[in-house]
Amino acid sequence: MTVYGRSDVVSIAVSTAHGGCGEPHTRPDPDPHRAPMALWSLSCARGCEDVLRQDPRWAGEVSSVPETPDETRVREDQEKRGIREQSDATAEALQRLGQLGDLPGVLAAFMEYLAAQTGPAAPVPDPRGAAEDTRDDGSDAEAEDTGAGDPRPASARPTGHGLTSFLPRRRG
Repeated sequence: MTVYGRSDVVSIAVSTAHGGCGEPHTRPDPDPHRAPMALWSLSCARGCEDVLRQDPRWAGEVSSVPETPDETRVREDQEKRGIREQSDATAEALQRLGQLGDLPGVLAAFMEYLAAQTGPAAPVPDPRGAAEDTRDDGSDAEAEDTGAGDPRPASARPTGHGLTSFLPRRRG
């Protein structure tokens, strides 16, 4: 079974007294003018693998290879910067939205623009599963018009479940 070494381990020798083969194992260096391989997999059937599995600088799976202290600092710094950048971008977006003024009016105007360009919006199916009309009074659900004054056809009006698609209907 193969073990994988942390990126700062360049060579290892496990003595026979400690359960290894006693031979040195060195990280492969395919090009002496460049940095050694980032991922080092070591296979030694004479006991070194079993000993190294217990060492905190080695792992039995690629996804479990521990970070070096330097790699940990870099990752933590990048995470902090990412959170800060995300927070800054959110604040900037909210500030720009605030400059638009009446946001619902702006969205309504945008939706009218989209409808003029692509046709009326198609309703979004109810994610809970569209319930069929179970009324036994013989009335037709489509005949019921609850959108008095709404110029959109009934199929393009909100469905009552709070979700309305703003995507154009596909044509042809």
